[in-house]
Amino acid sequence: SLAGEIMYRNSFHCFAKVVRGEGFFGLYRGLLPQLMGVSPEKAIKLAANFTMRDLLTSKDGNLPLWKECIVGGSGGACQVIFTNPLEIVKIRLQVAGEMTEGTRTGAVGVIRELGFSGLYKHG
Repeated sequence: SLAGEIMYRNSFHCFAKVVRGEGFFGLYRGLLPQLMGVSPEKAIKLAANFTMRDLLTSKDGNLPLWKECIVGGSGGACQVIFTNPLEIVKIRLQVAGEMTEGTRTGAVGVIRELGFSGLYKHG
């Protein structure tokens, strides 16, 4: 397709075009890398959530709303702290894969280039 050309008219057109061009399993192409990226992210969040819930729940099983907020916030914070470096490396590798000139680099090269603090820098 040309730049500026509409590739799909709607969701059904997209579905039909993919199945026609790539077969039924074409709908699932790229699913495995996504699952491999999302699974550890959610596992970290749930583990932190369950741990904090166990720590903050009283002996009678009561967990007030303000403690629920702490539980959810800590789960989300752990998720971001541990998965942000992986996202930074992934994005750098995707951009490098789109470049047609220059040398290619791998995950270790990106980490060496950015350093530990560079994996957490904003912007």
